[in-house]
Amino acid sequence: QLLKPHTNDPFFSQQWAINNNGLLWSSDADMDVDDAWIHSTGSGIKVAIIDEGVDLTHPDLINNLLPGFDATGNNSNGAPNANNNDAHGTACAGIVAAVANNNIGISGIAYNAKIIPVRIAYSNSNGDWVTNNNWIANGITWAVQNGADILSNSWGGGSPSTAITNAINYAVNSGRSGKGCTVLFSTGNFNTNVAYPATLPNVIAVGASSPCDQRKTPSSCDGETWWGSNFGSALDVVATGVKIYATDITGSNGYDGGDYNSHFNGTSSACPNAAGVAALALSINPNFSQNQIREILEKSAEKVGGYDYTTTFGKLNGTWNSEMGHGRLNALNAVIRAKDFD
Repeated sequence: QLLKPHTNDPFFSQQWAINNNGLLWSSDADMDVDDAWIHSTGSGIKVAIIDEGVDLTHPDLINNLLPGFDATGNNSNGAPNANNNDAHGTACAGIVAAVANNNIGISGIAYNAKIIPVRIAYSNSNGDWVTNNNWIANGITWAVQNGADILSNSWGGGSPSTAITNAINYAVNSGRSGKGCTVLFSTGNFNTNVAYPATLPNVIAVGASSPCDQRKTPSSCDGETWWGSNFGSALDVVATGVKIYATDITGSNGYDGGDYNSHFNGTSSACPNAAGVAALALSINPNFSQNQIREILEKSAEKVGGYDYTTTFGKLNGTWNSEMGHGRLNALNAVIRAKDFD
């Protein structure tokens, strides 16, 4: 009988994506992450957060941060513009690898993995991203050249870019000494078709599931009526994406004016949840290729929500549905499949 590991982090009980204790939501809509920790906590894996920067001094992140990069030319080493509340990347980083068992805050999905903060954008006064295709491509390329195993990208939209696509191809094909980096992208939050770059066939397109284990829609059970997870033929998997506890820029800056954000959401939160699960699986065997990690994630996803999952042309790793992809990720299933992989 294996004992379940636990954590002393005070907000852990609110992290329903890790373990839904029934207090927050009625269904078993979590990703069984705490069960997966018996097998893997992400040790040895480096996850690049390609975003608007990560708070480099956050007490719940600092021990898991590696040197970063600022592709915008502002020489921040991967830190955000704190006084402009550029907190998006900090939230994503905490979801993946906030330090566990330190008596503060939250626990990351892969809490022994390391974060590489890569800043590709900053917000203007309207909250819109200032970026360009070359910054993004340079950030992705730098992450690959500096040892990233997994690239978590909670952004998208806009016209396809040759520079960005080439950088992604470089990551997938040449990263990790030819084994390839696992590149994940959020699908978008407009309740419509998947947005570029998540449309690229060699990335893992991550949509968001609701606390009732269905595709997050404007009418799903969480009450967030203003958004829905993009879906359709390019969707690969979904992960929890509503009311996700995350790290925030410390002090008065950021989303919430404290050091944590209790309601980070969107496919922006689903993507790092998926990246964390990928890190748990890759930690089982760091020699897995990016294609093997995709196979593990897709074949181990749960066919939830009452949808009709069918054999679909071009979807090689089991049955699929246009709203949920191969299903909602399950960390325990993923690490067990990684252990048994042949």
